[in-house]
Amino acid sequence: IDPGLLPGVGTPEPGGLTFQDILSIFKGLQNLHVIGFDLVELTPDYDPTQVSSVTASVILREMIFAFCP
Repeated sequence: IDPGLLPGVGTPEPGGLTFQDILSIFKGLQNLHVIGFDLVELTPDYDPTQVSSVTASVILREMIFAFCP
């Protein structure tokens, strides 16, 4: 995920996924039988503004909306 979106990560990837990219991935996977999901690399200590924690929460919420009927 792009550090402009989620700066509190252990391994920042400039030019990484955007929020729209993530939503597109969820949409593309909606018709599959997804049985698990893992959001890793969130390191709130690296982000004093806590925007990373808020963004991660929104990503998880969107994942639940995409895969849970």
